[in-house]
Amino acid sequence: MLTQGKFRIVTIMLFVIFCCGSFVYAADIHRVGRLEIQPFVSVEQKYDDNIFLEPNNQEDNDWITTTILGLGLKMPLVAGREEDFTLNARYDIDFLEFWDHNNQSRVDQNLSAVADLKFTNDFTLKIKDNFQKTADPPNSETTSLEKRFRNSAGAVLGYMREKIGFDFGYQNIRDSYNNLNSLDKYEHVTTATGYFNISPKTSLFGEYNFGKIVYDNNATNSDSKYNQYRLGIKGQIAPKLTGLAKAGYRQTDYKTSGKKNFKGFTTLVNVAYALQERTTLNVFAERSSEESTYSTNSYFEYNKAGLKVDHELLDKLFLVSEGYYQLSKYPDTTTESSVTAKREDKIWDGSIGLQYKMKEWVSFETNYEYKKRDSRFNTFDYTDNKFTAKVNLIF
Repeated sequence: MLTQGKFRIVTIMLFVIFCCGSFVYAADIHRVGRLEIQPFVSVEQKYDDNIFLEPNNQEDNDWITTTILGLGLKMPLVAGREEDFTLNARYDIDFLEFWDHNNQSRVDQNLSAVADLKFTNDFTLKIKDNFQKTADPPNSETTSLEKRFRNSAGAVLGYMREKIGFDFGYQNIRDSYNNLNSLDKYEHVTTATGYFNISPKTSLFGEYNFGKIVYDNNATNSDSKYNQYRLGIKGQIAPKLTGLAKAGYRQTDYKTSGKKNFKGFTTLVNVAYALQERTTLNVFAERSSEESTYSTNSYFEYNKAGLKVDHELLDKLFLVSEGYYQLSKYPDTTTESSVTAKREDKIWDGSIGLQYKMKEWVSFETNYEYKKRDSRFNTFDYTDNKFTAKVNLIF
C-alpha cells in the first residue's frame, strides 16, 4: 500500500512523463512588460547507500525523490540601456521526499539575485545576494543532515580604463542552524584588487582580503580575523587555456587564548583547457584553511585538486566526469578509540554521468557518484555511493 509521501512521488513522476510526451513546442521566454520570466521544473530520483555518511557497517540507505520548481527572472533597470543596467534573479523550492526515513523529508529553498550596473565613466557596480535553506553537509568535515540556512550578500565597485583597473568589495555571510546554535556566525570580508591588462583578454592582479568571523556564542568556537595577500592571472592564460590562478599567503588569528593560529601558503586555480572541439578539461586546485568544529581545533588545513571532463559523444549527448582528492590536516592532538594523534582525513570523490538535451526545453541526466573519507581515526571513515536520474523542463 502506498503511503501519502510515495503517492505524491508517483503522481509527480507521472506528471513529468505526461509533460515529456505531450509538449511539442520549444521553450520561450515569457514577458510581462520589461520583465522576462523563465519557469522551470526538475524531478530527480536518487538512491543513496549512506545518507548520513556513517562509518562502515553502520550505513542507512534510502531512495530520495526531489522535485524542484523554480523561476528565472531578468529585468533591465534603465530604459535605453537594457544591457548596462540589469537585474537577474533565480528562485527555486526543492521538495525532498525520503522513502523510508520520512522524518528526513524536507523543503529546501534557494534564492539568488544580481544587479549589474555599468556606468559611462568606466565604473561598474555589482550587488549580489544568495540565500540557501538546506540540510546538506556544509563541508567535508560535517556529515550530519542539520537544517540550516546561509545568506551571502555583498557588493563590488570596479573601475577599468585601458590597462589599469581596481575592485573594492564587501561580503557579509550569515550561517544559522536550527539546532547547532554553537555554529551560528557572521563572516565579514573586505577585498581590494588591482589589475594590469597585459593583453585585451588577460590581466595580472594583486588581491588583499581582510576577514572577520564572529560567533553568536563563542564558548565552543573562537572569533577570528584573517589577512590574505595573493597575486594572480585571469582571462586567456594561454591559447587554449582560460580561467583564474592566484597564490599567496594567509594568516588567521584566533581570539581565544590557546587556539592555534594558521599561517601558510594559499592558492586557488580554476582553469579550462579546450583539448579538442568536443572535449573540455577543467582543472581546479585549492589550498587554504577552514573553520573547524572538531574537538579543540580552531581550523583544519586542506589541500584539494581535481579534474572535470566534458565530452560531446553525439549530437545533444554529453559525457560529464569529474573527481577530486582532498587532504585535511588538524593542528591539535586528540584521542579517539584509544588512538592519540593529530587528525588527518583523505577524501576521494568521483562521478560520471550522461546528459541528453533532447529539446531546448527538456533534458535528461544520469549520474553515479562515489565518495570516500579515510581518516587517521576510523570512527570518521565512510564510503558513499549515489545513483541519480533527473529530468529538467523549461517552460
